[in-house]
Amino acid sequence: MLKYMKTTFNFMKFLNIMVFSKWFTYVFVIISFFITMFFVLMPYLFSNSDSYRASLLMIVPVMFILLLTIIYAIYMSVLLFRDTENNGLDLVIAAKPIERMQIVIAKYIYFIIFAFVWAIVIYIATSIASIPLRNVDYFNLENVEYFVHGSFAVVLFAFVFFGLITALIAKKINKAVAYLFSVVIFLPLFFIGTVAPTFSRPQISSFTSEYNNLGGESAIDAANLFAYSTSDQEDGYYIVPTNSEGSLTQSSRDFLNRAFQNTKTSPVGTQVLSWIDIPYQMGIHFAANGRDFFMSGNALGLGDVRSIFNNFGTENVSTRYNYHLVANEGLVTDSSNKSVVMNLPLLSSQNSLFRDQTQRNIFYAWENAESDSTLTDDSFSFINTSNYYGTLDWRSISELIQNDDVKAAFKKFNDKYLTGENLTSRQYLDTLFAEYDSIIPDFLNVINNSFTQVTDRYLMQLQIQYYVVALYYLYLNYQNNSLLKNVIFENGLVNHQFEVKVNYNGETRNYKIGGYSNATQVQQTVNNKTVNRVQLTAGDDFLFSTVNNYYKFERALDTQPQYSVGIYWTIIIVALSAAVIYIYYRREY
Repeated sequence: MLKYMKTTFNFMKFLNIMVFSKWFTYVFVIISFFITMFFVLMPYLFSNSDSYRASLLMIVPVMFILLLTIIYAIYMSVLLFRDTENNGLDLVIAAKPIERMQIVIAKYIYFIIFAFVWAIVIYIATSIASIPLRNVDYFNLENVEYFVHGSFAVVLFAFVFFGLITALIAKKINKAVAYLFSVVIFLPLFFIGTVAPTFSRPQISSFTSEYNNLGGESAIDAANLFAYSTSDQEDGYYIVPTNSEGSLTQSSRDFLNRAFQNTKTSPVGTQVLSWIDIPYQMGIHFAANGRDFFMSGNALGLGDVRSIFNNFGTENVSTRYNYHLVANEGLVTDSSNKSVVMNLPLLSSQNSLFRDQTQRNIFYAWENAESDSTLTDDSFSFINTSNYYGTLDWRSISELIQNDDVKAAFKKFNDKYLTGENLTSRQYLDTLFAEYDSIIPDFLNVINNSFTQVTDRYLMQLQIQYYVVALYYLYLNYQNNSLLKNVIFENGLVNHQFEVKVNYNGETRNYKIGGYSNATQVQQTVNNKTVNRVQLTAGDDFLFSTVNNYYKFERALDTQPQYSVGIYWTIIIVALSAAVIYIYYRREY
């Protein structure tokens, strides 16, 4: 065995002398090193571009790197496998005490070693040239690192893949065809694969576009639906009914199911073509969470998906995924097994359509708004009872919930105080009151910089919004956490008021949110003095409500998972390697 390995190694040393006797061997490597650096730097030269254009520019260096790799792989393959036979070198060597299989194995091992050497050279060039890219805002630092690491593996695969194909063609046909075949085949496959996303759209984008156009078919059905995402949805969202019955209408069901069936095939074209697009495979295999950092599968339809409230998954929208539409699955449920939803957006949706009917709102009120006793405010000659009660505005609340600074503030709050899941609703709300001064600046920034200005800026009303945003943030981010149930449930149900503390002119007052259908200013006599009070009418509209049924549109299948790319490459290389070794071994003289 040792003698077998020694003779094989000696033949490899002979091959090394032969290969480096050719000037093209090292001159091409040096030139390619600097060409690679230039094209990797090219996206940096367009630093004023938007992120999408920049991601497209990242494909340019990949194309030239792969093209250089193919040219060099063809050269090395023909030189090692075909030229040694045509020049009679194998016959001369055959006269020595070395078996033919050793000759073939030595050539193959030397070819693989040279593939690694080439990949290392390209990796070094890419690493050096990518340093400036790390300082460009629209390039994700993590993606740049994955791009650099991916360049090594992809170049190695491309070198071996096209080199072995060339060896087979040179053996079965001739060198001229072998020289042309890989380049001629690579370029069309590269461009077809890269532009494949223009032939189709991610299914989530197509379905969302259909959903957004529901109003064109039936305005009533459109108002009867509200779509939103929670943080546990990696890529998808819920569609819930907004009507007072809490049930999807049959026409809404029919439309959603029809839209789903119509969009099932929208990504198929790209899914098929992506298996021949090496850059795309590189993008998904060597990127964070399998995200295609070239965005070649993400280009179309992002605007549609971003229309979904609180969508967490837009960065992962891609043609590589298939989806399904499932009923009544995912949302937290109360003790009666009904699914819990945010009530304020549902009421807002209905109010926007039926303006001629009595508007339903979520009221909040001071606990002493109806008091029969003398209040501190009664000593003033004029009492503004608008501070005693009010209604919640969904537009203002939604703007705050989706603001990154506000979300970061509440995340920091949760990380600091909510390490345990046994925190009660009262403790949670009291802790929010204690931390109000540290979080409220983020609210004020949103209000002052907003294009859709929050209409009511009274400090008291802002504090009420603060609690509502905190509770809705908890709902949207802690669906699978017992903390959510501890805070929003009372005796297992959500149809209850939330009592919160508000700082009003240095006085701590208690306000109740929800549970009223109307509020009217009235005058009454207290201790022989006419005072202003509020007459509150009890109602069923609370911050949270329940629905009987709903749909969840979610990712079902990754048609090209990260591990599959590695398996795919491995199978191809093993098959080609076996074919080359077998065909060159059975050569007869």
